[in-house]
Amino acid sequence: MKKLNILALAGVIAFGSGCQDKFDEYNENKNKLSDVNINYELANITEGLENNFDFMSQVTGEYTEQYAWGYGQTPLYEYEGRNDKLWSNIYSKLATINDVIERTAEAETSLNKAQNAVAKVCKVYNMSLLTDVYGDVPYFEAGTGNFKPVYDSQQAIYNDFFKLLDEATATLSSSEVFNLGDKDRVYGGDMTKWNKFANSLRLRLAMHVRFVDASLAQAQASKAISAGVFAAGDDSGTLQNSATNSGYKNDAALFKETVADLRVGKFFVDLLKSTSDPRLERLVDPNEDGVYEGYPNGSRIAASTDFSGPGPELGLWDKPDQILMFHEVCFLKAEAYLTGVGATKNEATANEEYRKGIEASMLWWNVPADQIATYLDGANGNLTGDAENKLKMIATEKYVSLFSGGHEVYTEMRRLGYPQLAQRTDDINFGLGETNGVMPRRCKYPEDESRYNTDNYDAAVAATNNNSFMHKVWWDTK
Repeated sequence: MKKLNILALAGVIAFGSGCQDKFDEYNENKNKLSDVNINYELANITEGLENNFDFMSQVTGEYTEQYAWGYGQTPLYEYEGRNDKLWSNIYSKLATINDVIERTAEAETSLNKAQNAVAKVCKVYNMSLLTDVYGDVPYFEAGTGNFKPVYDSQQAIYNDFFKLLDEATATLSSSEVFNLGDKDRVYGGDMTKWNKFANSLRLRLAMHVRFVDASLAQAQASKAISAGVFAAGDDSGTLQNSATNSGYKNDAALFKETVADLRVGKFFVDLLKSTSDPRLERLVDPNEDGVYEGYPNGSRIAASTDFSGPGPELGLWDKPDQILMFHEVCFLKAEAYLTGVGATKNEATANEEYRKGIEASMLWWNVPADQIATYLDGANGNLTGDAENKLKMIATEKYVSLFSGGHEVYTEMRRLGYPQLAQRTDDINFGLGETNGVMPRRCKYPEDESRYNTDNYDAAVAATNNNSFMHKVWWDTK
């Protein structure tokens, strides 16, 4: 929702600067932007890290049954007209990201080095969202001026992610002093926190691949943890919002106020109720009868006040947008210590990280300390059972903690297999769609690709069983 025409502004500044006393300097290298202009581009890039609430609530939020749009007519999971929202949003920013990386490739100043590093981290973050949702996507040729880029394999894309993170963290972890300035909407120029963000992102991606490439996961998770991931809630990557500045208001709050059909999914609400989770009253509004009643995803009945909508925390205009959060990193570390991937296997430490993740999530949603303590003293406050049950508990708490935090919850449900959603079988009251009532394993490529990138689109469609919802992405082995 927060759009600024930064590129146009940068172009104006560059033109104006050329008329001043630095004209000769720019004339020597017509492709070089000034530091300030690159910072304007960087503002657009960091601002663009928001998780696109529109796509998340209507598509991946529906898939995971956290959100529900009560249209009462659309067959379950068949949101063809919305599959392009994330795609177009990510690719609209890729050229800018690539431009900053290219212009700062031979960094001469500490500022240029910082700009280059942060742009690389942002590229990995954005493109990982895209490939995790769609699978193989245009990557190496995308955002380069090539309007018909080939679709690259997700495996090759992931390998490049780790390469870019290596390059970025080599800069971010150095002792050189950087000053990115207030154009950085995430950390205000704090390079130490960007380094933690990069390491935490590496840990996320490492765990994504642990079932398909164990050695890669082991190496990358170990590198991330040893280098230093998020250690506290204020390390989290968020976009700051404002209750008074209309350009920087929380997207969830906007949808809560203006979209009459937006509801919270029945599965999600019932899960919170079944565990007496104190986040329920903060994430979910009661219906007109004062009851927490989620909307059954895929139902043919129209939304009404019989069903619960997003709760009071989702209505805060100045609530920051989540990008990559400390509580997610805690659950990733819990999994790492439980399984010995990237860390020495230690079930006690896994339990500590699990409890930290629950506490951090509840703090984020402003749950009082006494309610947090009560929950942690209850049945779900400690990992129990065999290794598989402990993994299930980690995955389930992560599912709750990732509510309204973007598309990662969809990735983790496919990767870990928990929590499990029941297959729809009632084709009278529910739309079953192409998937026959089960959660899709990916999103379909947008139809526009068939018109503007026909040959490469056709090859990608053929490789995904005719662009099937049920074709698994590379890392999805469950």
